[in-house]
Amino acid sequence: MHNTFTMKLDANSQRPVIVMEQLKNYEALLDTGASFPVWVTDESLLRRLGGQLIKEDVEFHVFSNVPVKGNIYRIDNFRIGKITFKRFYFVASLDRSNKFQMILSATVFRGLEYTINDKEHTLTISFPDGESCERELIIQDSAGRLQILCTSA
Repeated sequence: MHNTFTMKLDANSQRPVIVMEQLKNYEALLDTGASFPVWVTDESLLRRLGGQLIKEDVEFHVFSNVPVKGNIYRIDNFRIGKITFKRFYFVASLDRSNKFQMILSATVFRGLEYTINDKEHTLTISFPDGESCERELIIQDSAGRLQILCTSA
């Protein structure tokens, strides 16, 4: 392991909710079962963070087999702790009922090792040899089906 960093988790949440320190007042639920990172609050906030609308009205699945609609956005140079994504794609969901702003899927950390310490309320991410802190995460619509690609730069 050549690089490791730790992020705070919300101590008041029963689920692993990451405190996104570089995005003041933003939190992200870490969902190991989700396929896509999902923005779950007002899209105008996403645009203020530099989000660029890529495609509108796409169908995807979040917590169940019931499809929902959303919009695909891209943010360039998006940071999660010490990870910088040259391109990072979100699906912006039309569901706005969560206290956190985004859901980070485990695919965001593909090829990395991560540990959730519930007692200390931390998330530790380690980079095995050959994995970089610079990454790309792309969501694309291929024949009506969303696909995700996460690569180390």
